Amino acid sequence: MVKSDPVGDSVILSSVREEQLAVLFYSGDTWEIEIRITTKIEEANEVTWINFLKVDVKPFGFSGKFWRFLLYGSFFVDEKKKVALICDNPFSRVYMIGEDNYFKVVAPGEPAYWRHVCSYVPSSVQIRKGPVHARGKRKIRDC
Repeated sequence: MVKSDPVGDSVILSSVREEQLAVLFYSGDTWEIEIRITTKIEEANEVTWINFLKVDVKPFGFSGKFWRFLLYGSFFVDEKKKVALICDNPFSRVYMIGEDNYFKVVAPGEPAYWRHVCSYVPSSVQIRKGPVHARGKRKIRDC
């Protein structure tokens, strides 16, 4: 998670499936959450993004204080349903946002200060599998 402005803006990076990235921007000035997803990643030279969702949280009573919830949060996106789940870890809440300014508190909870619960970054390292022996031990191969 990267904070862009200690006054009220937040930026959170996440992964989508195995080959895409998603980034969540929250603006304390406009009270909007915007999520973008990569459509193309060419090595480290070029990254192309599309706008996925944009939701104004001010009508839901969060106004400028919503950024505090995102300081230690993480999120997932469902591209088919066009929704995102934002995990607000310090306050044990999960928010669902979607098209047409959809916003819902999915899992209200008691304040609890525990580590990130839904962060996942896949590895780009391929795991080589060798033949399996009868006892379940893998044969070691020379590389």
